[in-house]
Amino acid sequence: PFVIADDGQSLAVTVSIGVATGAAGDVALNDLLESADQALYAAKNGGRNRVEIAEDGKPAVDPLPEAAQA
Repeated sequence: PFVIADDGQSLAVTVSIGVATGAAGDVALNDLLESADQALYAAKNGGRNRVEIAEDGKPAVDPLPEAAQA
C-alpha cells in the first residue's frame, strides 16, 4: 500500500481499478459501466492494488467470492 504520513499519523492507501472498453455506438454506456464495475470488484477481490480489464463485457475473474454468491 501507498502510505501517506501527516502530523505523525499514517494512512495506508490501496488502489483497485476496473477497466472496460467498447467502440462508440456499439456498446450502451450502462453496459460499459456495469462491465467496468464488475472488473473493479474482481480487482478488489483479487488482492487489491490491481487493475482488471473486462473482456467482451465480462471481467477476467468472478467479481464475487463463492460465499457471497449463495
